[in-house]
Amino acid sequence: MKPSYQTSKLEKLLHRTTAGLFALSAVCFMVYTTELNYAHADDEDLGSASSSLDASVTVGTACNFSSNVDNQHNATITNGVNSTDIGKTTLNVTCNDQGGYAVYAIGYTNDEYGNTSLKSSISDDYNISTGTSTSGNTSNWSMKLSTVPGTTTATIENGYNNYHIVPDDYTKVATLNTITNPGTSTTGSSISTTYQAYVSPAQPAGTYSGKVKYALVHPSTAPTPEKPKTINDLTYMQDLATLSVEDKTSVLNSMTEEQQYRLKDSRDQKDYYISKLKDGNIWMTQNLDLDIEAGRTYTSADTDLANSSIGTTWTPTSSEATYPTGTTTWNGSTTTPESYDPGDLYWDGTLYTNYDGNLNNETVTDPSQTSGGTHYHIGNYYNWIAAVAMNDSSSYTSQYADVNQSICPAGWRLPNLSEDKSYQNPINAQGLTAGTSGNIQNSPVYFVYGGYWSGRSYSVGGDGRYWSNVAVSSSDDSYFLHFNIYGYLNPQLGKDRIVGSSLRCIAR
Repeated sequence: MKPSYQTSKLEKLLHRTTAGLFALSAVCFMVYTTELNYAHADDEDLGSASSSLDASVTVGTACNFSSNVDNQHNATITNGVNSTDIGKTTLNVTCNDQGGYAVYAIGYTNDEYGNTSLKSSISDDYNISTGTSTSGNTSNWSMKLSTVPGTTTATIENGYNNYHIVPDDYTKVATLNTITNPGTSTTGSSISTTYQAYVSPAQPAGTYSGKVKYALVHPSTAPTPEKPKTINDLTYMQDLATLSVEDKTSVLNSMTEEQQYRLKDSRDQKDYYISKLKDGNIWMTQNLDLDIEAGRTYTSADTDLANSSIGTTWTPTSSEATYPTGTTTWNGSTTTPESYDPGDLYWDGTLYTNYDGNLNNETVTDPSQTSGGTHYHIGNYYNWIAAVAMNDSSSYTSQYADVNQSICPAGWRLPNLSEDKSYQNPINAQGLTAGTSGNIQNSPVYFVYGGYWSGRSYSVGGDGRYWSNVAVSSSDDSYFLHFNIYGYLNPQLGKDRIVGSSLRCIAR
């Protein structure tokens, strides 16, 4: 069960001085559901001299959750000292559900559900785990709840009437199982939350901060709230397409910026690196390597077709060509989806000022022989018609026309030109540059100087091209990211719709 959420954040910043001191933060979280039903009235026996009116009104169930900070959750702690009662926040509940209510808690450090650490401002190597020790060589922190005198007494659950570990999944921390006189009065409860922290003698000086979310559900027997997804819950690229907005946000928040993760494409079980870049988006950091099969129907369940204005399925009219002999001829047509599979080749990472464009001369078959490893997989080359999952693109001649479909996995898309999903964003955010002293080929983006394909390979080791989803006012051209060894870098060059270029997808 996922209740509807309303979140109230208490930004209690912690301070830790250079003397080896400590601080933490908390977030209060509110969930509520309401319903109000009215029974309609019927006139009866209209043919008689008298009539009767039956009416009924159902009183709606209403539970509300609010919070107020009585004392900031700030503490200055000397190394080797345990500190208790760090701040105080009061959770206020008003509820007329005769079945009572329950309050759940979950660690939410760094806006990541289930993260129970105190995050260090120095390095994650120094994060403080949750625990209840008050001495020794391991720093830790914990939480405690109590009912506020003078309010209806809730039961503190699962040992949280004493200092207890911060839970990594939604855990019941307080309940009121029945409410007296529901419908005639609203019962109010107030629950106080506070924290403890022990800082070991070896803990480095710095700022350490953490968060806890609290959720209210009713009645008290309602199912436990579901923990939103994190990146570690995903297996396939397509899993992103099935997530709620809340889960997508949670997945994004769970990812460490610029760290590399691996997901599979369910269409062929191939693995891909992905990363959350500084522009706030999740990007593939490896070229797409999908082998297009003529006659196979791709659907919105596995391919980026759910938002298409043309149709939610695509059956390509031509297959992948293979390297070096090939099974089809590269036609160079705007009415034929074409793609080329060079095999499992990896750009060797060398920038060639005298490149001859031959794949065999600028690639290797062992990724360990390249500075970018698997990131430098050449992938497949696609003309723009294939890239946007069409069999004929000749009618797309409007300048800057977005085609809202592609052969990217479901939940992913081709970059555009000017919105928040463009190539320009990571170029700006990451400070990307091209050329012999550039960094566009480096971690964390790993763009490849893979050249292009038009019956044979061209410019491998000296040129990189990546399609966008945007057409040019010509049936022969579309926009793509273009860079080369001479320092040229253009996120929206428009030309050559019919040649084969590389693909990178970005999460929707």
